[in-house]
Amino acid sequence: GIWASVQTAVADVVAQSGTPDAIAIANQRETLVVWDAETSQPICPAPIWQCRRTAEASARLIAEGRDPFVVARTGLGINPLFPAGKAAWVLQHVPLARNLLAQGRLRMGTVDSWLLWNLSGGAAFATDHSNASRTQLFDTERLEFSPELAAIFGADIACLPTPLPSDSLFGTAAAGATALPAGIPIR
Repeated sequence: GIWASVQTAVADVVAQSGTPDAIAIANQRETLVVWDAETSQPICPAPIWQCRRTAEASARLIAEGRDPFVVARTGLGINPLFPAGKAAWVLQHVPLARNLLAQGRLRMGTVDSWLLWNLSGGAAFATDHSNASRTQLFDTERLEFSPELAAIFGADIACLPTPLPSDSLFGTAAAGATALPAGIPIR
């Protein structure tokens, strides 16, 4: 899976170049990962950016006249590409997701937030503004996830990561998570 391939890549980098001063994460931003905060395990396959299962729901929202509000808040037209519809689909079709949400254990985010979670041993649940802006749930003027946008799509912001400026310290590497020693900053 994604996490295993990152662990392998990190081990290769450390073996070839030594311990870095910091870690940075780059990722394809519209794939959604959904996991249980208690077990750190994904609860379903990640709906990838190419997933079209929300095409009908997206068309319905556009027909209902929701697109102008979404564009005004996000800069993005309603489209199944974005995680907003995928998050709603998961909440509607994966019973475990609803149960975990009710327990406060559901986590959803783009791949960067999933990698950060794992790199930090579950200590950090965040994303940067640029990744958050691609979810279609992020108000780009307020720089926060929007309950109004979530309501339009049928998603919930309670399970989303904390959005931070891109140049933030997002956390530190946890002991044993990868070949890196504990404490390496994740920027």
